[in-house]
Amino acid sequence: MTQQDKRSSNQTSRRDFIRASGVAAVGSAVAANLGAVPAVHAAGRDTIRVGLIGCGARGSGAAENCAKSSEGVQIVAMADVAQSQIDNCRRRLKQVVPDSYDVADKNCFVGLDAYKEVILSGVDYVILATPPGFRPWHLEAAVAAGKNVFTEKPVAVDGPGIRKCFAVYEQALQKGLAIGAGTQR
Repeated sequence: MTQQDKRSSNQTSRRDFIRASGVAAVGSAVAANLGAVPAVHAAGRDTIRVGLIGCGARGSGAAENCAKSSEGVQIVAMADVAQSQIDNCRRRLKQVVPDSYDVADKNCFVGLDAYKEVILSGVDYVILATPPGFRPWHLEAAVAAGKNVFTEKPVAVDGPGIRKCFAVYEQALQKGLAIGAGTQR
């Protein structure tokens, strides 16, 4: 085996590992929420309604992973600062998880404050896949609204952001909410 073949083989293995661990992380977070949070089914339904905040490549992938993690998971709302990101994400999810995709036009929100609309749209669970500088504030808003959260890594990029996330985590514990975070390894 040549050095090039070894590199190619290792890259494929790393990709497979990252893909599998991403699915496992999202699936674990969703599963933990099912058992730990009775409010998920408070409306008398068996569907977990998921909102995506940040519709780029990682957000689209996280939504796909979440939709494939369990039965009864429905992507129902999304937000991004760019309409093109939402359009691309919608096309992708319609193709790869058509049975778990149910985002009406009225539940697609564009702009810097669009995350608030997703949080208030009746979702049970929020995926945060925006640039990490915004995540502490998005996390705070989601927990304040009583939502369970999966956040991509890193959850923050500086000391004040990390301290905010720690404080929000304590609030989530008091409310019986779960916060799951993506892992790198």
